[in-house]
Amino acid sequence: MPILTRRNLNKLRLVALLPILLVLGACSSQKIVFPYPDEQVNLGVEGLRPPALYIDKVTDLRPPEQRAGQGHFMHIRFPKDSSWYRPVTEIYGQALVQDMEQTALAELVAYPEQAEYFLNVDIMSMSCTFDRDVWSFLMPSALGMGLGMLTSDDTSHRISTGVVLSLVALAAIPVPSQSAAEVRLRVTLKDLRGNIVWQENCVGDVGDRVYAAATARQDQQYVDRFLTRRQTGNWKPGTGNRRPTTTNQPTGRTDRAAAHQPPLFRTFHPRSAKAATRVSR
Repeated sequence: MPILTRRNLNKLRLVALLPILLVLGACSSQKIVFPYPDEQVNLGVEGLRPPALYIDKVTDLRPPEQRAGQGHFMHIRFPKDSSWYRPVTEIYGQALVQDMEQTALAELVAYPEQAEYFLNVDIMSMSCTFDRDVWSFLMPSALGMGLGMLTSDDTSHRISTGVVLSLVALAAIPVPSQSAAEVRLRVTLKDLRGNIVWQENCVGDVGDRVYAAATARQDQQYVDRFLTRRQTGNWKPGTGNRRPTTTNQPTGRTDRAAAHQPPLFRTFHPRSAKAATRVSR
């Protein structure tokens, strides 16, 4: 029976402690921010005064799994409500205000009595997902164990070293994974009488392969990359025509090299004759 030396005890402590450290490292406590671009793009209709617009309400109608978040290692849905630095309605509302001010699409007013139109936004979905498969854990573990087997002739030493190297490899070696984001909005414009003069269901989703360690959580990085990604569609602003649903764009940030395409909520000019009587079903 092998003697339990101080050296072996230290290794056992390390083996027991590493999984705890890895799990704690995978739990991100930093609040998620929503960066929105500061760019001036005039999307007003030439010769028409921008209408007076009051943002009446931004309502959070996201499903419970988005609000609470899901998963830890394999399939993760984020950010959960407690991870955002502010409530989602405030985050989106601020982006909407900033966008209207930057585009001259409408003149925002502070009080309902000053408005010609009222804008309401229902947030149906606004989240990111991150997916790993079992190989994300098996490949680094196998590599670490294989290296451990080459370190000594003593079986117990090789096994303990292999376990330590496997855990280190899980935390250090990036493996192929998949991340995506989705935003679904219902945007409604009403006149002074409360009649709906325009309504649009806006959907954007985008995803791509990413490389991350099996225990890594890079939530802010994926929010920046996917949830605020720029729009490169073919819709022309200021025409009053319906913009096709985008499948590669969550929030629709404009791309300076793509004819300044408008965000998802930049899809209507209230004084456009074509749009004034159109309601999307």
